[in-house]
Amino acid sequence: MRYLLSTVLFFAFIMLPAQKRYKTGVGNDYIRSLQVRVNDRFDSQPVIRLNSDERITIKFDELSNDKEWIFYRIIHCDSDWKESSISDNEYLRGFNNIQVEDIRPSFNTYINYYNYQTTLPNEEAGLLLSGNYAVEFYKNSEPDEPIATVCFSVYENLIDLSASVTSNTDIDFNRAHQQVSVYVDTKKQKITNPASELKVSVMQNSRTDNEVTVMTPSRFNPDRIVYEHNRDLIFEAGNVYRKFEITSERYPGIGVDRVRFYEPTVNAMLFTDKNRAKGDSYYFDLDQSGRFMVRNTDAQDNDSESDYYLVHFTLDYPYRLTDGEIYINGEFTNNRFDESTVMEYDAENSVYKKTLLLKQGHYNYQYLLKKDRVKKASTSLIEGNYHENRNEYLIKLYYRPQGARYDRIIGVATLISNE
Repeated sequence: MRYLLSTVLFFAFIMLPAQKRYKTGVGNDYIRSLQVRVNDRFDSQPVIRLNSDERITIKFDELSNDKEWIFYRIIHCDSDWKESSISDNEYLRGFNNIQVEDIRPSFNTYINYYNYQTTLPNEEAGLLLSGNYAVEFYKNSEPDEPIATVCFSVYENLIDLSASVTSNTDIDFNRAHQQVSVYVDTKKQKITNPASELKVSVMQNSRTDNEVTVMTPSRFNPDRIVYEHNRDLIFEAGNVYRKFEITSERYPGIGVDRVRFYEPTVNAMLFTDKNRAKGDSYYFDLDQSGRFMVRNTDAQDNDSESDYYLVHFTLDYPYRLTDGEIYINGEFTNNRFDESTVMEYDAENSVYKKTLLLKQGHYNYQYLLKKDRVKKASTSLIEGNYHENRNEYLIKLYYRPQGARYDRIIGVATLISNE
């Protein structure tokens, strides 16, 4: 009987579904141009200070002729972006199933859509705790089918957090990598056991695939905790993001070879891209760390009057890769590595190709190689890695003392290499 019970419990345990890990993205192909900003600032990271005047602005479109009643719910998450064990009323003041009120129909566009916007926190939903948050948007008729998910963080400024980045790394010197070091000043907030109570998260250019979390400090004393010479904090240096703009139907913008109307909408053919991994020169150009901005030079309201173009990407490459796939990456792809962003090889013309439906605006992008069953994609094959490259690093310090039930964020720092 004891053996039977143990067997039943064992199989019940292994059949439990894995806890969902939240990630910014869309739930279907009709949801487009998902943007997450702080106070609608283009260059912001999705991080706000608790009890401040900072607000998370969320925008997205649904390609449709009809307006939908869309609601959202707010979920508090731990440092791994899984749902916390605390209840709604502990982290939220107000309601947790809220209707999106700011809805704008598209005007004078070939592709019809509705633009949805909301801001958090707001009068209906106040945020009471620091930590990670996920917001799920859903249609009233299908509450269990999220159409979009947005992740952002709320921090308490309880500790002085600083960081540095160098190309003198533990694996090479002024070549292909950058190494981050993090310093925690604990004069204002005493930490009893750093190795078990703290986690440091570092993300490069808002890419979730290369985000790393470090728990064990290199050294610490009563006033300072240091994370340095940690191989996990070494990142590929990458290259300047490529860019293009599709802000007008009347003329091709930066990076665009030609613009033509083919039913049902405008088509933008980008110039053929070349492999930038070969060569000894690095050409600096001020990019936006992978971001995109919706903009129509002929519009008064960019959100509702910007049209959707079919954008044709072409990458010159002599053969079809067999050890991985090439993906288009940037904020506009939401770090998706699937059929929506993977490039297809055209053997007749020796190029990789992809066509994406994108809203008018300015775009940063890059080509990444990702191998099967490997989380982290690489810039090395197509973009190359140059130690002089400008990268944006977001550092967050999580804190969970013994007995606590959720991960607080008590410090945030943004670091730009080679600024």
